[in-house]
Amino acid sequence: MNSTSIIFHLIFFLEIFSSLYARLPCEIHDDEISCRSSEFYNFNSSSMNSSMTRSVQAIHLINGYYSGMLADNIHNLTIVDYSYKTFLSPFISPSTLHNLFIDHTFLSIFPTWLCTYNKNLSVIAIDYSNIEQIVEHDLHLCLNLRTLRIINSDLRQFTNSYNVELFLHNLYLNHNHLTEISREHGLSLNQFPYLRSLDLSSNQIKTISSDNFDRTSSLKQLN
Repeated sequence: MNSTSIIFHLIFFLEIFSSLYARLPCEIHDDEISCRSSEFYNFNSSSMNSSMTRSVQAIHLINGYYSGMLADNIHNLTIVDYSYKTFLSPFISPSTLHNLFIDHTFLSIFPTWLCTYNKNLSVIAIDYSNIEQIVEHDLHLCLNLRTLRIINSDLRQFTNSYNVELFLHNLYLNHNHLTEISREHGLSLNQFPYLRSLDLSSNQIKTISSDNFDRTSSLKQLN
């Protein structure tokens, strides 16, 4: 293949790549890349390569999702208007993803792999979802997880059959459908011995006993 042919092919592939890059519905503002899709788009390390993300610390996806390995410089991931009941596949950040925000989605199954693949999460916030129960999770693997917020959702049960302890300081479960605090049903507080702040407002809990808080000696604020 002569040099002219090589140059032609290089230009051809560069034009294809540039066209693909231009079609990606993303903009960079300060330290965040924001992507808004008219049709659902599943991003990965190929479609959102290092040249796009090397200067940012946050990814904000509207009507989109991210599968696979996240760049090491990404600390915040926001997923909005996700239209499926479950996440397609894990997003992975072994040490650098700290904050996860999930907002206005049809998500109904709490992902059981969040901390298996993202061990340094410190904040998980899920607002306006269809999640009804959390009976299996790996949140104890996030040793730095301090705040968990699941609000304005359909949560009726948050228990754990493995009797593991979480290092949470702040738990916000307001505006859900919890009816009781117990080890087997409703909300089990035994898994939160380090809890300092708990918000259960706007649920359907009618009675609360002091026995429910035997394992939460650090609790300072209850709503």
